[in-house]
Amino acid sequence: MNLLEDLHTCGAEAPYFLEQRYGRLVEPVEQGFLALIETPAGRLAVLGPRGRLLFGLQPNYRTVPDVAADQYIQRRCVALLAERGWSSLGRHGKWTHLRGPGGRLAYLLARWRPSSARAVRQSLTLLRERLSQEQAVLLVYTTQPRRLLRLAEREKVIGLLCLDKKSVMSNETQEQKGEL
Repeated sequence: MNLLEDLHTCGAEAPYFLEQRYGRLVEPVEQGFLALIETPAGRLAVLGPRGRLLFGLQPNYRTVPDVAADQYIQRRCVALLAERGWSSLGRHGKWTHLRGPGGRLAYLLARWRPSSARAVRQSLTLLRERLSQEQAVLLVYTTQPRRLLRLAEREKVIGLLCLDKKSVMSNETQEQKGEL
C-alpha cells in the first residue's frame, strides 16, 4: 500500500508515523497530494486536493479536524490491537471490523472525544443485526470507562478498551480492561 492509499483506506495519521513508513512528506505536501491540518489530536496528515482527486473524491472538500482526530484515534487503536494478534478486516462507516486471535469478530468504535452511552447505544442499534449474525462484539475505546460500565454490563455485546490517550498515541498500552 502506498502513502495515498493508506490515507484513503485508513484515514488521518500523524506525520511521524507516515514518515516512518513512507519517508519524507515534503514533496507530497507541496504537490497537494497530502495536507497537514491542525486537529484536537495535534497536526495530522490527510489527503490533499490532488490526492482526493486521484480517488474520485471532491478536491475542494477539506477534512473536518474532529473527523481527522477520530480517524487517527481509530487507527492507533487498531495498531495496538494488531500487536495483540487482532487483524483489521476493513472499515465500515465509523467502525473498524476486526478478527481476534481466536477468530472472534468485533467492531471497533473509537472517537477522540469520549463516547457517551447514547452514542454507543446508537452504534448498537445500527450494528445489532450484524453483531448477531457474526456473533461479534462492539469494542468501544474510552478514556472514561465509568460512563459506559452500566451499559457494558447490561449489553453483553460490548467490550471496553480502556486506555489513556497518551498510551494510544505512542502505541504503548498502560491498561486494558475487558476480555479481548
